[in-house]
Amino acid sequence: MTTKPESRRIRDPPKDAKTKHNAVIIKRAVTSTVHINIKTHM
Repeated sequence: MTTKPESRRIRDPPKDAKTKHNAVIIKRAVTSTVHINIKTHM
């Protein structure tokens, strides 16, 4: 499964480290949102 960010990462290797760092931040943000959603649904 290749998403648009994946293909962009493949095209632009120098940004790889920054992309990984951004992915970590996004994952944290998504996790926080998921926790909020779980609280809301409960």
